[in-house]
Amino acid sequence: MSKYNELNGLKVRYLSADPSNSQNGQVWYNSTNMRVAGVLGTGAWASGGNMNTGASSNAGFGIQTAAVSAGGNTRAGQSEEYNGSSWTSLPSMPRSAPAFLFGGCGVETAGITAGGMPGGQGQVSTSDEWNGSSWTGGGNMNTARQGPRLFGTSAAAVVTGGRNDPGPIMNTIELYNGSSWTSSPLNMSNARYNHGAGGTYTAGIVFGGSPGLNQTEIYDGEGWTSGGNMPTSWNSMASGGNQTSAMAAGGYNPSTTNNAAVYNGTSWASIPNMATSISDLAGSSNTPTSGSFVAFGGARSGVPGATNTEEFTEPVGTGTISSS
Repeated sequence: MSKYNELNGLKVRYLSADPSNSQNGQVWYNSTNMRVAGVLGTGAWASGGNMNTGASSNAGFGIQTAAVSAGGNTRAGQSEEYNGSSWTSLPSMPRSAPAFLFGGCGVETAGITAGGMPGGQGQVSTSDEWNGSSWTGGGNMNTARQGPRLFGTSAAAVVTGGRNDPGPIMNTIELYNGSSWTSSPLNMSNARYNHGAGGTYTAGIVFGGSPGLNQTEIYDGEGWTSGGNMPTSWNSMASGGNQTSAMAAGGYNPSTTNNAAVYNGTSWASIPNMATSISDLAGSSNTPTSGSFVAFGGARSGVPGATNTEEFTEPVGTGTISSS
């Protein structure tokens, strides 16, 4: 794993507040509370509580200690929530057919999922909203999509890419206002599906995806710009975060992998591997920092729907200096 100091040299940044996208090996001076702080140690993955029902190609949203897993190709429209240690079954989604290969975003008490494959083929335009206690049907997208990814909230979401099988892979996006979807003219530069995503309605990020992409794109509500490339082509991973602190874990790159990496707003850096090589898994879509993430479900050799949960935590240590 490359450390911040190995990539950027022995630099100490002068800041008025601790950075939100700190990386392993980074050291800074906080002028407000007059202290030197830094990220110590390499961080590590640890096993979390297993889901009650295995799932792959499921959708996920929330944070490490408050996440939701929705649907999956081995469990119809079932959903569960995670409290940081164990999973609890939730009411089923309103979809009448199994839902998988779709995306989700939001928080544990207000999330949305959209698109997906309703069975063994095709795609749907359906979206479903979770309010913390029950699911309701949301507005239908203008274009049916399998393998799209979302960022934002249940009241202000962006759906990106996807595939209209057997038609083309898409670079289009749609915008959600809490009740209906509107097609946007702000297409991504790269058509992609089963990619990674994170961020807010006007500050999003997408990365990787099929077919064989390693490109990162940044969205500001008015268009897209290029970000730093991932270290390799990568798809079907757990993902989350924001423009300055995003994560990818598991998936294919190009075979089933346990690799993981974080993005700091400029470039990607490898972090310790997950314990299990696994693909088609979901993750906490709203990750506050690169040091806090949970990945769950997925498919691995001989197991089409896994119950695995893995949590990544990166320790931060601080020290104080004198003003004299």
